[in-house]
Parts: sequence; structure tokens; C-alpha cells
Amino acid sequence: MEVNWFLESRGPDGETVRRPIHSLPCAIGRDPSNDLVVNASGMSRRHALLDTDEEGLLRIVDLGSTNGTFVNRRRISGPRRLRANDVLHFGTAEFRITRVQEGVWGTPAAAPRQSELPRWAGDAVPAQARPDFDPQATTPLADEPPPVFPMQEMALEDLLGGVGLDVAVQPIIAGLDGRLFAWELLGRAQHPDLPQEPAALFELASRLGRECDLSQAFRRHGVSRMATQLQGARLFVNTHPKELLDDGFADRIARLREEVGLTTRLVVELPEPPTVDLPRLRELTARLRAQDIGVACDEWGGHEDAERRLSLLRPQFVKFDKRLMRGLHQADSLRQARVRDLVSEVLDAGAVALAEGIENEDDAELCRDMGFALLQGFHTGRPLPLEQAAALG
Repeated sequence: MEVNWFLESRGPDGETVRRPIHSLPCAIGRDPSNDLVVNASGMSRRHALLDTDEEGLLRIVDLGSTNGTFVNRRRISGPRRLRANDVLHFGTAEFRITRVQEGVWGTPAAAPRQSELPRWAGDAVPAQARPDFDPQATTPLADEPPPVFPMQEMALEDLLGGVGLDVAVQPIIAGLDGRLFAWELLGRAQHPDLPQEPAALFELASRLGRECDLSQAFRRHGVSRMATQLQGARLFVNTHPKELLDDGFADRIARLREEVGLTTRLVVELPEPPTVDLPRLRELTARLRAQDIGVACDEWGGHEDAERRLSLLRPQFVKFDKRLMRGLHQADSLRQARVRDLVSEVLDAGAVALAEGIENEDDAELCRDMGFALLQGFHTGRPLPLEQAAALG
């Protein structure tokens, strides 16, 4: 048969790897007897089968695998026809099925034999390195550009389902007497196929349109664990800017608090600058306050309309951007004067000023003098696992 289908994946360095399908049926799995051997977590010994149906169209069938076969992120329950640019997942292995124009790969005699092709076991050969690769003849037939399929998509799905979700907490202290005032929840991951830090995780989630899902997963996991281990102090939780576009956001936060039995006062941090218009954001903050949920404006740096924002949103807390605060005692007089003026605006609005990013006593002392009532940073306490934080009281 002429080869006009191939499976496309990404190599370790991000290069495109294409594997032509020379014969059908094509069995896929971990066992060496398969036509395509894929050594990836979540892959069964005999996982799936590529074949044609009665009309000669390409289809895929799951062979009773443990973790399922997914087409375009949906698990299949029976034979499923495939089209060019469909995205396939077998466990954590990801491929895109791509079709090339008729006759591109030539006759079976001209094409490399299956035994000559490297099996997928982490040693895939980039398409450009194959002698039969023709860069002018591999344009997919689909009219739309091929979808992006991040290599860690299935691992992220695991994380959203609770596998590897973790959380740390960082103390927020009262500046004058050093007592614990609150904890801030910080999402983490303990998944072997994902980075631990939130920034990298949210970058991956944003490419899949799952930013809000990731934010909610971190918050639910952290609040649930906090409810059983730490009581008394306030609890600050983060949000993703896109969540603020959801009219049901405030109600969802309130339900979460009730579901886990959290008695600690909850404070929602709103990222700055907000991605929604001020009137809509004012309605959101009003709904949060009506349900006895605190509001903190995060990453505050002094916008042109800062006074209007403070008047409309009426936050209980204003967290100054760590980039503005770090090394403040060594900053020039203009920067220090700016921070002092901003603190005055916050206090005049009836809010509490919180300095974030405090890393030494000199900065802490200057912040106290400026009117900051709350301090947060490595100087006052590094992020801790919940178990360690609970032991501290």
C-alpha cells in the first residue's frame, strides 16, 4: 500500500518526529510485538489498533487499555474514524495523525521496511533526518493549521484530576508585633512529568485553555487541606484573571468554603491590573463581601486611577507588588516617596496595606515606618508544606 498517513510527535528537544504508517492494521502498545512500540507511562501492553473500516476510512480502536485511548481529548468507547490533524493520546504519549498527498511516499518497494524504522522508545528519529523525508511533500491536507499538542497535556489532565496536586502556605504577619495574621495558599505540583512551580504550570495550562481549571484545582485542594489542619488565621487564596469574567465566581468561592467546612476567614486576591472593567469588578467584590469573603487587591503598584479603584472596589487589603518593595531601604528617594504616597492613599481608603517581598529587617523597618500593617516575604517566613505550618500553630 502507498503510505499517506503518519503519526507526528515531538522529540525530546522539541523537534517534530514523523512515523509513516506502512501497513494496516497497526497495533500500538508497550509490548515489543506491536507494530508501534510506545514506552510511556499509562500505556498498556496492547493499547490500541489503527485500521480501516468497511468504507476504507482510517479508524482507531481501543484494545481494552487500562487508561484509555483519547481522540481530541475525548476518551473513545468504540471504533472511531480519524481525520487529518486529529490528536491522539495513549496514556501520556501524544501524537497527531497527519495525512500527506497521494503518492508522496512512493510504492512499498521504495519505502523503508517496517523493521528498518526505529520503534518509539525515546529514540525516535526526527523526520528531517530520514532519507525518505521530502520537506516539499508533507503538507497536511486539512484546510486549517494543525492543532498544538503540548507534550505534557495528559500529565496536566492528571493534575487537574488531583494526581500530584500539592500546596504550600506562606505566613503574613502583623508588622508591629510579629504575630501570625494570615496564610497565603501557593499551588504546587508533585507530578513526575510536570514542573513544580505555578508559573510554568500556568504557561502550559494557558496553551490548552485550562488556566481557570488549574486555578480552581489548586484552590480547592489547598482550602480542603487547610480546613482540616489550620484554623483561626485568615486564609488568602489566589485567582486567575480570567476567573473574574465568570458571573458565578463569588458563589463558587462561597460554596467551596461551605463544602469543606472552613471556619477561617477567606480572602480572595484579585490580580492587578484586572482584566475586566471596573463596574463589573465592583459588582464582583460586592458579592464577595456580601458572603463575608474578604477582598485583597494584589500586585498593587499605583495605577493612574488608583484612587478611583480603591473607592469603587473597597478592598479590605492592598498587597503591594514585591517588585516595588524588594530592596526598598536601598532605593532612591523618589521610589521611597512614591511608595509612601501610595500607602497614604490606601490608608485613606480604609484598607490595610500589605508589603510583599520583604527579605530583610531594614526593608521591614522602613515598611513599618511607612504605615504597612502587614508584612510578607522570606524575612518573615518562607513558604512551608501544610504539615510544617500546622506544627507552628
